[in-house]
Formats: sequence, structure tokens, C-alpha cells
Amino acid sequence: MIRITGFAAAAFLVSAATASADYGAIYFSQDTGAYGYSWNYRTQEAAEDAAYNECRRHRSRPRDCVMATWFRNACGALAVGDGNGWGASWGRTIREAERKALNTCRDYNNTGCRVEVSFCSDQ
Repeated sequence: MIRITGFAAAAFLVSAATASADYGAIYFSQDTGAYGYSWNYRTQEAAEDAAYNECRRHRSRPRDCVMATWFRNACGALAVGDGNGWGASWGRTIREAERKALNTCRDYNNTGCRVEVSFCSDQ
């Protein structure tokens, strides 16, 4: 049995965390306001597929679900305004992702922007 303690344990945990690739993604339908999201997938493609499929489940026409954002070992957020105007982004913290998504939503002259969903992958 191997036992790791102290600084060696901390270094091992940091190495394990950085070796991990936890991807997340958000898809959004401006027509209906439906969205899908995913986190903690091993590849970007798997995260995107999961988010897209979740978005599709909430509507009848899947083609209008578009990629809003994707991220790796970080956080993502989707902000939606009046009339389904939107903005999405990612950041190292959930607050950063939310702030950037709100700013993006407002940059497109949307009003009433609010964070609809935000989350982080396991970092």
C-alpha cells in the first residue's frame, strides 16, 4: 500500500487535477429559449454532444440549438435578455464567467440580461 502525506500528497493532487481534462459546454436556442449544458466530460466533442442533445430535448426543431460556449477546467455561463437575446462566456471562476456572459449579452444591445445558467467543471 502506498501512502502519500504532507507536501507530497498536495503535489500528487495538483498533478492529478492538471492531468484531468474536464470539458463543459452550453448550447442555446434563441427561437425558444431552450438550452442544454454539460460538464466534466473528458473531451470537448463529448461535452458539446451532451449539451446539444439536452438542448434538442427541449424543442421540436433541433437545428436552432447553437453552441454558446465551451470550456476546459473552468466555468461557463449563459445570460439571456428580453426577446431571447443572449451572451455566453467562460472564466476561471463562476463570478468571472457570469460577468463576462452578462457583458456579452449587453454588448449586443439586449435589455434585461440575466444569468440563466452557470456552473464549473471539476477543477
